[in-house]
Amino acid sequence: MLRNLCLLIVLFPAMLRADDGSGARMQKAADDFLGTLSAEQKAKAMFDYGSPERTNWHYIPLESKETKKSTRKGVPLEDLNADQKKAALELLKSGTSPEGFKLAQAIMERELFIGQLEENKSWTRKPGWYFISVYGTPSDKGTWGWRWEGHHLVLNYSITNGKVMAQTPFFFGANPATVVDGPKKGERLLPGCEETARDLFLKLDEKQQAIAMQKEHFPDVEGTKATAPTKEPIGVSAKDFTPVQRELLIKLIDSYLERIPADVAEAERTAIRNAGIEKLHFAYTGEAKSARPHTYRVQGPSLFIHYMCDQSDPVMNPGNHIHSVYRSLTTDFGLLLPSGK
Repeated sequence: MLRNLCLLIVLFPAMLRADDGSGARMQKAADDFLGTLSAEQKAKAMFDYGSPERTNWHYIPLESKETKKSTRKGVPLEDLNADQKKAALELLKSGTSPEGFKLAQAIMERELFIGQLEENKSWTRKPGWYFISVYGTPSDKGTWGWRWEGHHLVLNYSITNGKVMAQTPFFFGANPATVVDGPKKGERLLPGCEETARDLFLKLDEKQQAIAMQKEHFPDVEGTKATAPTKEPIGVSAKDFTPVQRELLIKLIDSYLERIPADVAEAERTAIRNAGIEKLHFAYTGEAKSARPHTYRVQGPSLFIHYMCDQSDPVMNPGNHIHSVYRSLTTDFGLLLPSGK
């Protein structure tokens, strides 16, 4: 019954998605990946589409304190042989742009670096602790989905009748945001979403900045939630933006959408335009003229972007640890949610 209800819920927003080729690529990649797995591995990787596990997501390194084993569901990269891992990465590639795929790989590789820097080894850091799950049966008929989940990297997709109809929430993080020492000094994984938000705030006039600036940093991104926050948007409204300010706002949103396949991103841009760019709000906290701790949000009728960089990195440099999530207020996880509330 739950499975049938989920199928009915997702059909309506699916009809709103632009025609794309990513659904077919994901189906093939998922089929190929599952075809490499043993029966035992398939039992770990496959779930019913209506499973509550599908919306039980998080971006922290989940593990048991007693056993030091990961508590995530799905099949982990570390349990895959070379051919299976290659097939898994093809699935990841189907859900990312070329730039997004490189970024995802860099985030996973960053786990070793974080482990080397941390004095307090409270978390296990493993590039192999990224877990792949498939929900339902990959097909060009009906609805199915897949997830790639681990520390600082989460992708969620729902596909109906061969078309991608939901690609959120997706989460990308970086710790440290900027490498401050060693051979990779100066390396930054997520510069676009940091710099563009700062540029936008600095382009606001004094009155706009007073509205955009919030007294306290936003709390951390919420994981394990099946729905995006639906409170009224806060901050400065884009309805009074100058052309330059509006261009920077669109560029900021694009710094997130450029991580996912081009056809899926363009469908999302169309949804944003249809909902009204002028209905977007931008809120900011922190010092904009430096790399000090800062957070921001972008919210409108159809989207919710939550960014924070107010945590220290592993060697305690302040404001050098990024969490960034993009969520849909209408189709998160393929669920039809109240719009703009």
